[in-house]
Amino acid sequence: LGAIGPKGQAVFGLPGNPVSGMITARRMVIPALRRAAGYRITEDRPVMVRITNPDPSVLKLHWWRPARRTGADTIELIHSQGSGDVVSTAASDGFVELPPETSGPGPWAFYPWSTNP
Repeated sequence: LGAIGPKGQAVFGLPGNPVSGMITARRMVIPALRRAAGYRITEDRPVMVRITNPDPSVLKLHWWRPARRTGADTIELIHSQGSGDVVSTAASDGFVELPPETSGPGPWAFYPWSTNP
């Protein structure tokens, strides 16, 4: 959920699963807060990467997968048990975004956990 409250305040509702909450905050909430604070939106662009161990699975929705950097423009997917698996996500450097009904090595958008410009 993203909304503006009756006094003009930003209101965000995040998913209850910890990994889903982390990814939603990083992908949607932090960019909104940074923009409200006056940062240029270009400071939060994803890095285009290729996946060294692509998963052949396909979803009909956007899929955000925790991943670890293996090079300047390569990542490997982290094996995860789902959106409650904080331990495997702790081993990641960020997440890769796969559009609906896609798979393969990419290139795909990678969002590092750090948002430092």
